[in-house]
Amino acid sequence: MRKRYWDKTVAQIAIQVLKENNCDWIMFGDVILLDEIGLRAAHTNLMKLHPLKRHSRILDYLEKSGLFNVDLVKLNGIMGNPYWRILKLKEEIKKEYENI
Repeated sequence: MRKRYWDKTVAQIAIQVLKENNCDWIMFGDVILLDEIGLRAAHTNLMKLHPLKRHSRILDYLEKSGLFNVDLVKLNGIMGNPYWRILKLKEEIKKEYENI
C-alpha cells in the first residue's frame, strides 16, 4: 500500500526524507534528496517545474517553514553567486522528530 503524503507539508516530508538518509542538513546540490522531496510532495506541482526551479522552490519552502536554520557557505571556484544556502534542521525539531 502506498504511503499518503498529501496530508503533510513540504517541510514535514523533507524531515522524513532527511531522517531516512541519516542527514540533518540539505543544500542546493543535493539533487537526489531534493527530487525525492518533490516526488513525495505530489499535492504540489513541484515535479512539473524545471529541476533548478524545483530545487530552489523546495529550499524556499524549507526556509520559510521555520524548522531549519539557514547558513550561507562560500564555495570558491563557483561562477556567479559563490554563496550557497545550507539548511540545517534545528536541534529541538530534530529531537521532536526522532520518534517518528
